[in-house]
Amino acid sequence: MTNYRDLAQAKAGAALQEFLDERGPALAQLLERLLADGQDPDALLDGTFESLVPLWRCSAALEFKEGQEAAGSAAKLGGEPMLARDV
Repeated sequence: MTNYRDLAQAKAGAALQEFLDERGPALAQLLERLLADGQDPDALLDGTFESLVPLWRCSAALEFKEGQEAAGSAAKLGGEPMLARDV
């Protein structure tokens, strides 16, 4: 795991910029996933603390659903689903 306090200033700045550059595409992907699941992104992403719990529940449910679909696809192909720990 990278400890950003140990990076040189230029490398830390580059890592921060890379993180910031990923935020827009990540938000677009989240919006797409919410809409595909029939959720209201405006309600789940209203910027309030109170919206975090419903957003987290929805996100966890989507991850679970996608995991189940991946497991089902792998079973149909005679294999097992790949887990993060297998990478």
